[in-house]
Amino acid sequence: MQPFSFATTPHLLCEPGAAGRLAQLCQQRSVRRVLIVTDPGIVNLGMLDDLLPGFTQARLSVAIFSEVSADP
Repeated sequence: MQPFSFATTPHLLCEPGAAGRLAQLCQQRSVRRVLIVTDPGIVNLGMLDDLLPGFTQARLSVAIFSEVSADP
């Protein structure tokens, strides 16, 4: 195996209802545009439906890229 380095976000939030606060958290960090990367199954199951209205209310631009292979 080749050595590698992996850096992830400095802040992870894991609590009930956290997805519903995503737009608010982005707004607090002065984010203007959001890209959600997922697979088609998540979209087809409606798992984004509860969080997307928050972006509209916060007036944040959001795009969804759902062409990722599930469990690659």
